[in-house]
Amino acid sequence: MKIVTGFLGLIVLTQLSLFAVERGDSAKAFSLPLLKQEKNFDSKTLEHKVYLLNIWAQWCKGCKAEMPIFDKVAQKYASQGFSIIAVNIDSKQKKATKFVSKLEKKLGHNSAITFVYDREKTLAKHYDAKVIPISLLIKDEKVIEVFMGSFKDEKELEIEIEKLLK
Repeated sequence: MKIVTGFLGLIVLTQLSLFAVERGDSAKAFSLPLLKQEKNFDSKTLEHKVYLLNIWAQWCKGCKAEMPIFDKVAQKYASQGFSIIAVNIDSKQKKATKFVSKLEKKLGHNSAITFVYDREKTLAKHYDAKVIPISLLIKDEKVIEVFMGSFKDEKELEIEIEKLLK
């Protein structure tokens, strides 16, 4: 019985890994509208760079809580070409825009994060984001690391970024 249970568990894990984003996967190219501007952001500007792609929603407490951390990290490493792209998947863009305005007021400056809006959830679907937030650390159009859940502080993220920027 233990062998059958173990075998079934292995099958389930194998099937789950087939549909989830993994290290080494290619990053999906995208062009999405910026939340606070009347133009699109094109991922081609990130080619051959290190960046964090974060999928979030304004109703997600963990998503909102990590935004000040992301702003701090984005500012710290911007001079080295690092960026954070926060992809909002709310059904209404106005809610996300309102959240970003409140965040920037609280920060006391325009955020260093690039906020884009993905109404159709194309990136969430592509990366099979069953939970949010999900963050992908990307270098040279390849997924290097996948983080599920929200960051509590910047230490873990900074360690990974510094490895890639060397």
